[in-house]
Formats: sequence, C-alpha cells, structure tokens
Amino acid sequence: MMTQHDTDTIRTAVLAEHEAPGPRSKSSLGRLEPGQTLRIRDELPTPMLTVETEAVVSNIERMASWMAEQGVQLAPHGKTTMTPALWRAQLTAGAVGITVANFPQARVAVQEGVPLVVIANEFLTPPGLTWLRGVLEDDGPEIMCWVDSVRAVEQMQAALGRTPRPVQVCIELGIPGKRAGVRQDDEVGEIVEAITASDAVAFAGFSGFEGVLPPERIEEVRAFLRRMARLFERYADRMEVDHPVLTAGGGLYFDLAAEILRPPAETAVGGRVVLRPGSYLLHDHGHYGRLTPYQLRDSGPQLRAAATLWARVLSTPEQGLAILDAGKRDLAYDISLPRPLRIHRADGRIEPFTQAELVDTNDQHGYLEHADQEIEIGDVIEFGQSHPCTIADKWRDLLLVTAVEPGHLRWDASVRTRF
Repeated sequence: MMTQHDTDTIRTAVLAEHEAPGPRSKSSLGRLEPGQTLRIRDELPTPMLTVETEAVVSNIERMASWMAEQGVQLAPHGKTTMTPALWRAQLTAGAVGITVANFPQARVAVQEGVPLVVIANEFLTPPGLTWLRGVLEDDGPEIMCWVDSVRAVEQMQAALGRTPRPVQVCIELGIPGKRAGVRQDDEVGEIVEAITASDAVAFAGFSGFEGVLPPERIEEVRAFLRRMARLFERYADRMEVDHPVLTAGGGLYFDLAAEILRPPAETAVGGRVVLRPGSYLLHDHGHYGRLTPYQLRDSGPQLRAAATLWARVLSTPEQGLAILDAGKRDLAYDISLPRPLRIHRADGRIEPFTQAELVDTNDQHGYLEHADQEIEIGDVIEFGQSHPCTIADKWRDLLLVTAVEPGHLRWDASVRTRF
C-alpha cells in the first residue's frame, strides 16, 4: 500500500505544472492566483468544469496501489484527459507508460517524454508511420501498437523498412460484431509468421479490449480474456521481446483482466500484464459510478467522482422548466446527460435536487425540467456527468479545486489539455 509520503508525492505532481488559463480558454480566472477562493454563486464563471484535486490524488493512489497488489502494470489511457501534467502524476505513482489511440495523441505523448507509448490501435496512417520511423531513428521511447491482419503487417513493413529498432506489436483479438481484432483463432498463426519475418516489427504478445461488452454479458468477458490467455501460452515461444505482454482492461473489467491474464503471463520469461484503464482518473457520477468493479463485484479500488460541471440559470420561461447556460459544447452527453446534484442560491443556501432532470441541450443551452422546487434566474446548478472520456475534451484548461467551505472553492491549479 502507498504511504502518506507517496500521497504527498502524487499531490505535488498533480499540482506541479500550473499554467494560467490560456487566452482561448473558457475560463475567466486568469486574474486570480492559485490559492484564492471563489464564491460559487457569485464569482465562478459559468459554464465551467472543475476537477477536485483530492479526488484525483486519491484515484491515482488507489489505482496504483491496487495494480501493485495484483502484480500487474498500468499504462492508463491518456485520451481520458489528454493532459500531460496529469499523465506525469500517474507515471510518478508507478504507471509504466501512457496509452493513446491515434497519431495526434501519440505525437503528444512522445513530445511529453512518456517512456512507453501504447497505441491501442492498428497504426496505419501513412503520415503517422513516417513520423514513427523518425521516432525509432531518434532513440525515442518504447512504442507498442496492434495488428490484426497480415495486410497490416505488410503496410507497416513497407512504410518503416529496416529501422534501428522494431516497433513492438501485439496481435489484437476481437469480439464478433464489435471493433477491430482477430475473430478466428486459426488466423493467428499466419499473422505471427508475418510479424516474425518482418524487419520493422517485433512480436510482443496479445491485446484486446473487453470493454465493448456490457455487464450483462460478463461470462463473455471472461471467455474473451481466457481466449487471450490461451493464445499467449500457445505462441509465447515465438515472441521477440524481453517482456512478452498480455494487455487489456478498460474501466469496467480490469479486475477480471488481472485475475485471468496474470497466471499465463507469469509462465513466460519476463512476461507481464499491462492494463489500460483511463476513466478511473476522473471517474464519474453516472455510468462508471454504477459499473466499476468495486460497485459490481466488490473488487478493485473505490474511486471518487472528480469532475463537476457548473451551469447558471438564464431563464425560467415556463412552469417547471429552467434554461441553463451550458450545452453540447460544454458537457458530456454521449452516454447520458449530466445529473443535477445541488443548487446554489443567492442567499447562500445549497440544496439537493428532489425531482429534476436535464432533458435536452442545444450548443450552448441546457433544458432542466423540475417539479415542486423553486429555481430562480442566476442560481448555479452543480452537475455530475457520465463517461470521463468525453468530459475533458470540451475544455482548454482543467481547473483543479478544493471545496474549502460550503459554497466556496479554492483554486489550486490549472493544467492544460492537448486535444
């Protein structure tokens, strides 16, 4: 388990890289200095996203401790926040690398000095491969990506040629009807032959993403992970890296991935399991708040929702309807609309909502339906959101804050996103 010293180290890392909100930021806080306090109702500009400092610190610490206890490694998905300052805090806590999904994200990770960049995808865009060759020639970080066909290997070989060091590739396994990945096990052998015959890539192991399956299909999740384990054992003697890898684990099933994948990984010399959850950093008040391993299986770390969206009431044009100053450009809406938590009133009262729901949005407006609750123009509504991967992408800066007393936030730091 991590000690208080480790907690302090993580907190220092989280707050180490404060940047004043940029000129194109939505924030109007550039006139303030970290450490100053804002009265939410009167001084917090809206719409606004804030991130609770101590929740982020706790989530980083708890996930790092849990991973260490399980004997597996963590390369969290960086696309959740695309915030290098927070990536560095995760690395400080023991993460071995950062996972990304595409060329622009990978370029940011390399620029920011990430030691292992896991591109959890087939990486076939020609400009990206040209860039990747330069990274390999410049003795940059470790790069790992996926392939799921002989054709993908051939395209990487044609673009990269003989490089000073090969790209580590995992054969991605997939689920019928879902995203990329080999469907039939009898296709794997020819992909292994193509990789091991290539100068540009090295066979590193097997990868997959079980998070495309919903919780009611949990036995299919287990079967998919066992399939990964079985193929790893079958082809372990063909792997061309010092640390053969099994890598999986989104935010819903990382506990099962650790349980099922670690035993076969330990049978290979230098074998390792690398898990890639990213949503744990911000967590949420909705989707992941209900479905994490801790909630469903009493497994994994207990996480805290860190991100809050603040919106102001602009109009009350009809009975039971309030129009807010936050819309699609400000909030996550791909899984569900934000959930109203509390209302901050002019007289200082803070009240929980009884019956209220955000039912629709335009670009810059939200429609809050409510029943039997007084709502006045100028009131500030505090919202929890779902799906951390679509919370931060609307914002140029993430404002790290601490609630110091009811209705007041201390501004701790601002960290820049790189979307």
